[in-house]
Amino acid sequence: MTIDVQNGMKSFGQVDPPFTGNITGLVPGETLKNVVYKRTNTDEAVGKYTGVITATYDSDPNYSVKVNNADFEIIKASSLVVSGTDYNGIYDGNSHGNPVTVSKPDGATVWYSTDGGTTWTKDVPQIRDVGKITVTVKVDHTSYDTATCTYTLEVTPCSVQVKANAISKIYGNDDPELTVEKIGLIGTDDVTFDISRVAGETVGTYDIKVSGAADQGNYKVTFEGGTFTVNKRQVVLRWSGDEFFYDGEEKGVTAEVVNKVAKPQPQGQLLMASADPLDDVYVDSYNNNMAVSVGNYVAEALSISGADAGNYELANATHPWRIVNKPVVPDSKPGYGGDDEIAAGDDELYETEKSGKNGKLPSAGGKTCLWHLIMLAVDLVWLIAMVIAGRRSKEEDEEEREEQRKKSVRRYAVSEAGVSVILIILSILGFCKWDIPVALASIVVTAGAAVISHKHKFSEKSEETEA
Repeated sequence: MTIDVQNGMKSFGQVDPPFTGNITGLVPGETLKNVVYKRTNTDEAVGKYTGVITATYDSDPNYSVKVNNADFEIIKASSLVVSGTDYNGIYDGNSHGNPVTVSKPDGATVWYSTDGGTTWTKDVPQIRDVGKITVTVKVDHTSYDTATCTYTLEVTPCSVQVKANAISKIYGNDDPELTVEKIGLIGTDDVTFDISRVAGETVGTYDIKVSGAADQGNYKVTFEGGTFTVNKRQVVLRWSGDEFFYDGEEKGVTAEVVNKVAKPQPQGQLLMASADPLDDVYVDSYNNNMAVSVGNYVAEALSISGADAGNYELANATHPWRIVNKPVVPDSKPGYGGDDEIAAGDDELYETEKSGKNGKLPSAGGKTCLWHLIMLAVDLVWLIAMVIAGRRSKEEDEEEREEQRKKSVRRYAVSEAGVSVILIILSILGFCKWDIPVALASIVVTAGAAVISHKHKFSEKSEETEA
């Protein structure tokens, strides 16, 4: 009798199915008792196992039994599941992309492709910059059939606003750099743009324009302009004086604008020699800038006029000044044109008059003329003394008289020559128009004394000749 066991098969992970076989060679009507089909191994890995299915039975003395064993095969299961996660987000500077999920991860090998299956890698795909990626996945497993799936990764542009900052400057100054505020940029990223302002230099407001490409890589850019303001220039004043001497006449101060802006030069045109290269702006009204009496005053510039006055403003436009009593001092500085009033800023005019550069004779007065008159009186006294000494010398001893006469002449000549030179120098430096005449008079007196002295000597020689 023969028992032919049938081959068996199952999917990985499943329980063994029932095993069967065929019995031949029994006498009709008889059976072989307690026949059982079973697997002789316990392996569960995918594969084919030969001759592992057999049959057992109760022994029967009437039969000789032969068992033909069968093969058992475990095939890969088809229940493996793999799934990926889509990503769709706004650009944030980070990378995005997660591994797939496999239902039976042990023994699984996951492969990724971003070019439709042409190339494969075990690295998990990620996306950072704006764009879209379709990812194909296959999972190989030792016990399961290959599983596949697809998913997408997408990044959309981030919104950025480029907004011009409000800029201002003072009229007449150079433009500062135009700047913007960039709202929404990530990290050190940047976008490009053009910025300019409407031309104009007079006081007022001008539009700032910002432009550029809307699509710039990871960003969707919008632009917003701003305002450029030219503010008024505060005038700087130079006042005409600080102090005046009282003379019964009205005195006063005026102010000049000293920080005028140069007018723009038209290109291709020459500036006329008679044209003023500076703005037309001046002070046209004052308060407390004129007075007659001695006192302290504070002048105030009230308003400005001129074709360009709209670009300027007055602020803190006050100036202290005063009228003081005219000093009566012998050595006071001479005034201009005979007037002793010296206002602040007239020193240069005084020096010009003092040097005689203005073509006028210096005015009389001061100590120099007084000293010169005193020296002239001394010269006259010397002359009289010489005459008296000459007369007395006739009654004295001849030798003593001659010696005294020589000493007197020498002393007088030397002293008078020195005095005359000093008088002439002082007349030049002292600016007194009577100094030079007085000095010349002194020289004449000196010469007269010398003549008289010589005359006495000649008379004495004549008397000696007659004797």
